[in-house]
Amino acid sequence: MLTRIVRVLAATVWLVALVSPAAEGNGLPGLSHLDRSESGEVAIDAEHIEYDQRANVVTARGAVKITRGDMTLTADTVQVNRTTNVAHANGNVVVTDPEGTISADVLTLDLVQETGSMAEGSVFLNANRYQLSGERFEKFPGQAYAVTKGRFTTCVCKQDESPSWSIRGQRVTLDLEGYGRVRGGTFAVHDVPIFYVPYGIFPVRRERQSGLLFPRFGFSNRRGFQIEQPFFLNIDKSHDATVSVDLETEARVGALGEYRYALSPETLGEINGSYFNESIRGASSREIVNRNIADPNIPVDRWSAGVTHDQWLPYGFKGYADVLRVSDDLFLREINVLTFNPGVDVALRTRRFERSRLAVERFFDDGLLLTTSTWYQDFINPDRYVFQAPPRIEGRTQSRFFDDRVLLHFAGEGVNYTRDRGYEGQRLDLYPELEVPWRYGSWARGSFRGGVRETAYHLDDTRVPTQVNINPADPGSQPPSILPALDRNATRELLYFRGDVGTTLSRVYPFERFGLVRLKHTIEPEMEYLLVPRTSQRQSELPLFDDFDRVNKRSVVTYGLTSRLLGRLAAPAPAADHAKTHRHSMVVPASDEGTPAGADGLGEGVEAVPSAPASGGIRELARFSLFQSYDFANKLGDFIGEVDPDTGRIMRGQGNRVSDLSVYLRLTPSPYLSFEGRSDYSVTGGGTKSATVGLFLTDWRTAADDFGLAALRGRSRVGIGYRFVANQAIEEVNGSMLLRFMRQLYGAYEARYDNRSGRFLEHRYGLRFISKQECWVVDLGVADRVNPNETEVRFLVSLVGLGQFGKEPFRQSLGAIAAPMHGFMGQ
Repeated sequence: MLTRIVRVLAATVWLVALVSPAAEGNGLPGLSHLDRSESGEVAIDAEHIEYDQRANVVTARGAVKITRGDMTLTADTVQVNRTTNVAHANGNVVVTDPEGTISADVLTLDLVQETGSMAEGSVFLNANRYQLSGERFEKFPGQAYAVTKGRFTTCVCKQDESPSWSIRGQRVTLDLEGYGRVRGGTFAVHDVPIFYVPYGIFPVRRERQSGLLFPRFGFSNRRGFQIEQPFFLNIDKSHDATVSVDLETEARVGALGEYRYALSPETLGEINGSYFNESIRGASSREIVNRNIADPNIPVDRWSAGVTHDQWLPYGFKGYADVLRVSDDLFLREINVLTFNPGVDVALRTRRFERSRLAVERFFDDGLLLTTSTWYQDFINPDRYVFQAPPRIEGRTQSRFFDDRVLLHFAGEGVNYTRDRGYEGQRLDLYPELEVPWRYGSWARGSFRGGVRETAYHLDDTRVPTQVNINPADPGSQPPSILPALDRNATRELLYFRGDVGTTLSRVYPFERFGLVRLKHTIEPEMEYLLVPRTSQRQSELPLFDDFDRVNKRSVVTYGLTSRLLGRLAAPAPAADHAKTHRHSMVVPASDEGTPAGADGLGEGVEAVPSAPASGGIRELARFSLFQSYDFANKLGDFIGEVDPDTGRIMRGQGNRVSDLSVYLRLTPSPYLSFEGRSDYSVTGGGTKSATVGLFLTDWRTAADDFGLAALRGRSRVGIGYRFVANQAIEEVNGSMLLRFMRQLYGAYEARYDNRSGRFLEHRYGLRFISKQECWVVDLGVADRVNPNETEVRFLVSLVGLGQFGKEPFRQSLGAIAAPMHGFMGQ
């Protein structure tokens, strides 16, 4: 930024040379238009400006103000020697521009070499909130500086107020294109030294830079004290990597690595891996809750490997990969360093299986071609019975006839299923379909569809294993199969017909309240019919790869309606008096004779009266839907049957032609309140079969005393969710809240409660402390969970603009305000 000052003062010298040596006064009208150089116009305002011709010195005194573009320099005195090209600014020197602010008692600059010095000054950079102050600043060529007895911080302090934290050094060097370095320094809290920093480095520019990241800490009753130390390596603009070492004093030691690359805007990805040694606690944990899973043992050597990749290929094809493999079934449940977002951590720990995919796709104007290879890693049942699908080839195309009155769809899929034990083979599925869409004005719409489906099987292995889908811990698993070996080749032919019809009834109401100008209410009834005649092939004799292999005879009508309430928002208010201000600042030429006043359509003081209130976007305020089906062909058994309490086996119901009633409701009356719920209700007895309910509420008030840094502002919020599946399958309550106790103190709580067992699956408690100087955030949290039983303490300290250390204790931590750069200890 000092380089810009040099250029301004150089332009000032040139500008003042055009002025009479005796020119003085409160501002020099017209001078701001003299400089037409690329760097912008220069304006000088001072009580007295003089030019000493003999000494060749230009001097401005008394409330000097020099502006050029968006930069302003103020001082008591500014003196420029045109012979030596040295400028001096004395007394209350302040320079401001979009990059930041410089303050000093004395500022001296060589306008040619762009070097100089500054006494008792400070520099504040807006981009990263860095504030550097010291007794003396020296500027070297380029953007390099040295500070004697310097102090660095990101705290916003009042006059004569000490910063919450700072790094001090006998000598501080600063390169705006790279790093800052501290020699003989200390880290201080409120000017009290805490620890000595013989040599430290902190990043100045925002780009990625190699170095040690802040370590992450934690403590739990199972892991003991945990520390992870990451190192970031900036290879070049297109490649970087992170390597971390993890130590858990009661469990394990390990290492993790991530390599990220972007070879082009279309070719990018990440390779990651980890290794952990369990010798500290032994090869098997005594706290495994469910020993009925396929492999409850924990090996000494544990690992993970993953790849994500996206790439455009020749001829319009695109390839991608999403692969993750782990060494054992409990790896994701136990290892907690793969993510530091608690929400993602829960998803990983409760994952039923892991899917890895490789794919190539190609989109056409009327279709697509997709080839995938998929591998599953089952964390419950034995992997030897899991079907893998390398490869699966899918294709879809569509042709239009008679001005889009008739559509011909064709879809096909070929899959190779393989596994270590049991039948395996290939399946080819082809289903052409004819569609006739129709519309009757604005009153009704719909379509008729019909097609055939041909499925062919070829098995490489025809043996039916006796243990497929058997898991003693799962009461819904099926008994051992009694089927004989399957036929090596088999086919199945299906016909189907589908028709649907629907309409929309709506009405618009004026409603100029709550930030709205109009309301629209709709009622949208719909009906659909599906007919699938019985196939001649006995489907129980076909292999069962997935749900495509069992299609029952159907004659089903589905009916229901959706009702929505839409609101059109009022348009944002225009900037106050913008038009009037603009009009007053215009230079108005004399009007031509004969041109009537207001010929532009807007006479003085006249405004066009709109026919309706100005409006903005549209938001859905509420939605309600109700659907049900009736099957004329079959009495279907209850999908969620009763469970025999003695044997644990499912007892199928008698069945009924009428399906459960599906109800859905969503309310979003404001950005701060939302409710969503869905339920399946049995109209023939049995009550509610399943339900999901969620409510989220945020404090709509905006605190007047909130922080200037937007990332530090927070609102109180609460969310609660409920999930229920009949017959003791699932009944769980999830809740979370963040409470703003005061401007600098927040509390957080998250919980998962299992009503079946009558216990909490997880508790998370947290406190958040924010500095009033907007330069640090401390998050403290305690997590208590089951499977495995563990109580863990986490904390995260974020030094705004510098970095963070610790481990995020709860979701949506404000630690994100800290730039993802390494700390000052190391490079």
